[in-house]
Amino acid sequence: MTMRRIGVWILLFLGLFFREIYAQTATLRVEPLEASSDLHIASMRVAIWPEYDDPRVLIILRGTFSSTSAFPTMVRFSVPDGLEMIGAGMVSEQGELLLHPHKIVRRQDKSLLSFLLPRPQFFVEYYYSPFSGAPDRQFTFALPTDYSADEIEVHVQQPLRSTDFRTDPHPNETRTDSQGFTYHISRFPQVAAEQSIPIQVAYHKEGLWAHSSSVFATGNG
Repeated sequence: MTMRRIGVWILLFLGLFFREIYAQTATLRVEPLEASSDLHIASMRVAIWPEYDDPRVLIILRGTFSSTSAFPTMVRFSVPDGLEMIGAGMVSEQGELLLHPHKIVRRQDKSLLSFLLPRPQFFVEYYYSPFSGAPDRQFTFALPTDYSADEIEVHVQQPLRSTDFRTDPHPNETRTDSQGFTYHISRFPQVAAEQSIPIQVAYHKEGLWAHSSSVFATGNG
């Protein structure tokens, strides 16, 4: 066997070896790089959609950090325990949702989602199951106030066929889209970092959830 062929086999072996090491370490819950605490959110919209296309609650965050000089940087958001991630990352200049690798770690009494954000526009999407009681459902969602914000706008979508729907705080306004969904909208100006803002949701609903195509991306609701 020539020295050239031996060298090729050595390189092939090393490549397979390090690929296996990477595959194993990628599944570990490694503590992420420290997220910046100096950031400030200009605006964030939080969509809370109970029983939308799944028996759980779908949470969708869209927002923009105010500073453009600090990017790329690590960011973090408080998330509920037992969630199922759909994705997190940046929103491109063309409005595309670009996924980025993320970690969820436990810090003291809460779970934190963290990822490297290349530009100020971000998104986070996940499901979680907070319900207690049926057919009378109720749950409380804590807004992720890891950063101060000029304004956080909350859109709670009322499930189809639900009755006696209530949110606390009381919404600033309600809207109904072309698909029949009603949105209970609340606005919170000048939010301080780590400020406690619980959103309580309660309603009555018989039977199972009903599937419908997404309307959030179109700007409705």
